[in-house]
Amino acid sequence: MSQSALLVLPGWATGDAIFGPLLARWDGDAAVADWGAAQEADDLPRLALASAEQLRGSFTLLGWSLGAMVALEVAPRLLARLDGLLLLAPCLRFTEGWPVRVLDRMRRRCRTDPEAVLDAFAPSLLSTSEAAEPRLDALPLRRDLPAAALLAGLDYLAGRDLAAPALGAAGDLEVRVLHGSEDAVVSPALSLALSERLGAERLELAGAGHAPHLTRPDEAAQFLFHSGRRAHGERREAQDAHREAHHD
Repeated sequence: MSQSALLVLPGWATGDAIFGPLLARWDGDAAVADWGAAQEADDLPRLALASAEQLRGSFTLLGWSLGAMVALEVAPRLLARLDGLLLLAPCLRFTEGWPVRVLDRMRRRCRTDPEAVLDAFAPSLLSTSEAAEPRLDALPLRRDLPAAALLAGLDYLAGRDLAAPALGAAGDLEVRVLHGSEDAVVSPALSLALSERLGAERLELAGAGHAPHLTRPDEAAQFLFHSGRRAHGERREAQDAHREAHHD
């Protein structure tokens, strides 16, 4: 898996900084999509696809939280190029766990005081034990994002109700799901059900919150990037040989 490029779709109000510890453990090229140009919810999948177009050849797609939802939405359109799909704290419908009234309140306040919204949201990324760690006092949220982009993300979370994507025959695409057992934003139960529907390998990190790639990067990287790599490489080679045979 580490031989291809990695495209990262971040969560709400975040960018490349929150993935620094995880990407330091990836040994290939990596790019992080930028939600800054989003003006409406539908712009997020468009920006994800535009980011994919900037990459050459095959790549692995990683999405976290909001980015995991976008990844699930765009993956069927990228299947021919995907080496793997890595989902962190994914769900098909965000409001199944996060109350709509909270999102509505965030949207209203975001129009007048986005900094206050970010300050109120940040603690929810950590579990109780993680919040006690001094090194996590300053979470790397993107405070430079325009209010329009923040609102586009909230609108996406409030309005998207996805179906589990068709990802080809069982085993065609390697899918891995990582979730913290104490995630206060997306219930682990949601990713468990999704993993079963996708036939994905899943790891639930005990004691981790919503951002295990930030708080537990060694364990996250081991599961996402390294476990099962040989089997995946063999599967990818078989897929490439199959495509070449049919192309000829």
